[in-house]
Amino acid sequence: MPVTAPTLNLNGTSKRALISEVRAAIHALFEAEAALEKMTVHGRDYQTTDTPDVHFLQARKEHRERLAALTRIREELSAYGEAIAAQGRTVSE
Repeated sequence: MPVTAPTLNLNGTSKRALISEVRAAIHALFEAEAALEKMTVHGRDYQTTDTPDVHFLQARKEHRERLAALTRIREELSAYGEAIAAQGRTVSE
């Protein structure tokens, strides 16, 4: 996905600071993904609903979508960081 990265300049945030912020955000997303992967989405937790199979399959689908959303955001931030890193050395670095 294309990202709109900032253009490094003397009046802007330093390259080092921008990359540090992106790395921190990516690290937090990895931790969030790991936490979501540990969550239990099991059919036994839906067995007392009126349609247990339907509810379980829907819950599993929603859980996978949450994981996919985090992965997508992490990949976008990675591209954003790469676009910043690819810019030449600046005085504000």
